Amino acid sequence: LYHLNDWVIRPATKRPGCSMVELLTLRAQLPRWFISHWWGEPIMLFVKCLETHAQFRDLDQDVAFWVCAYANRQHSLEDDISEDPKQTSFYKALALAKFRVLLILDQKTEHNGPGTPFSRIWCAYEESMCLEQAAS
Repeated sequence: LYHLNDWVIRPATKRPGCSMVELLTLRAQLPRWFISHWWGEPIMLFVKCLETHAQFRDLDQDVAFWVCAYANRQHSLEDDISEDPKQTSFYKALALAKFRVLLILDQKTEHNGPGTPFSRIWCAYEESMCLEQAAS
């Protein structure tokens, strides 16, 4: 996803100053699922996880997943980040998705894994918010 962001998302969204989702559709899409992951997993494995999840949950084709790289405006990330984590786009998307999260884990490779998201601060925050919500 790092490469996709550099080679596709940022160049495509620079001039209009929008997110990738805003570039591709005019239709509002409330997220039904929040995707927690790290940007280093292979995109094809990421997509396969989404497809498997959708099939397992018997989700319709039009179910919206919230993925930060596509939902956030990559040229103005400061607008999505705040000193109060509950004011960030991440928390707001979690709340819109009613704290339904698909956590995508990676396998062990030569350079990372397994379970890299567990070592990423934003992923840990996302999971902790779900646990906090479940406890309340």
